[in-house]
Amino acid sequence: RMAKWMDRSTLIRSATHDHNDHSAGMLYTMTGAPADKLESLVPVLNTQAPSMNAMVEYLSRTSRSTAPASVWMPCNPGWGQKITRPGPFAGWLGRKWDPLVTDVELRDTYEPKTFYDVQRQAAGNILVPGTKLPADITLDRFSRRRSLAEQLHMQADRLGNSETYERFDAYQKRALDILADNSSTDSAWRAFDLDDEKPALRDRYGRYLFGECALTARRLVERGTRFVTVYWESYDKTGGDPTAWDTHADHFNICKYHRLPPLDQTYTALCEDLQARGLLDETLVIVMGEMGRSPKVNRSAGRDHWSMVHNILLTGAGVKRGYVHGASDVKAERVTDKPVSPADFIATVYAAMGVDPDSFVEDASGRLRPMTP
Repeated sequence: RMAKWMDRSTLIRSATHDHNDHSAGMLYTMTGAPADKLESLVPVLNTQAPSMNAMVEYLSRTSRSTAPASVWMPCNPGWGQKITRPGPFAGWLGRKWDPLVTDVELRDTYEPKTFYDVQRQAAGNILVPGTKLPADITLDRFSRRRSLAEQLHMQADRLGNSETYERFDAYQKRALDILADNSSTDSAWRAFDLDDEKPALRDRYGRYLFGECALTARRLVERGTRFVTVYWESYDKTGGDPTAWDTHADHFNICKYHRLPPLDQTYTALCEDLQARGLLDETLVIVMGEMGRSPKVNRSAGRDHWSMVHNILLTGAGVKRGYVHGASDVKAERVTDKPVSPADFIATVYAAMGVDPDSFVEDASGRLRPMTP
């Protein structure tokens, strides 16, 4: 099904970087800046460059919408392996510009015999903490509490200005807006409630976590969210689908039976749905990873990490149609034409969003830094 969209897409065949590792590779591809140190578990640091998600959150800071500007689903990267990987976070912009990272509740779990024991697609519920009123708080009671908070704020103003208090007050106002907005039928936060959708459409996307996240992404974009990442997590330590795309063994069976079919289904359903709603011309759909897989098959019928050359697929938002950008050598080991670095790619995404990739932004300390590394 994806093949039917290639005449309306751009395929980059020359994406490349030298961080041949999951955590370092994700940090590099999402921020455009390499990790300070290439190691297997790169920590999350406030000195790292901000991700595209965080940059969009920062650029949307004057928006009055209660909808999040940027969302990362279904969970913190590394959650399924009980670690935290870098990639989505705000780095030197300051943690308040992190995107909304949802939580997930897995269902129909199993204990995989090995990391490559893939039996079925991960399924579960996307959770958004702090966006619903407690059961014992009615809307009237909430309104009275909000009024009282506003009266207290008026009294606090007489005490003088305080940067710390102003920051707290901004967070409190946003939290109250979210809770109030979520109580209305047209709330942006209702995007996470898929019960509003017809069963046939949910079936088209797929009743597994990846498909339902993609459908949620479309609903968020409709409601004003500017940047959504649907991340394919490995759940090997939390009772679910273990391997993700890290196929060091049994690569061909895992891809044929468990990875390519849902990607084929969900990507196509998303593109068709966006097009039917008149949204595809202004929405950029990106299919990418933090690296590719090695051109040589190993002794376990697997393919290992390979960041030196990999693909990125772009659909919608005015990209060239039926266009292949760049090339690799005959063994698919190295880029031979038009190499695309993470920073090159991120500049392209910003340009597609109408943002000047050569502009500067202030970091948390007020220093000007280039938006694209």
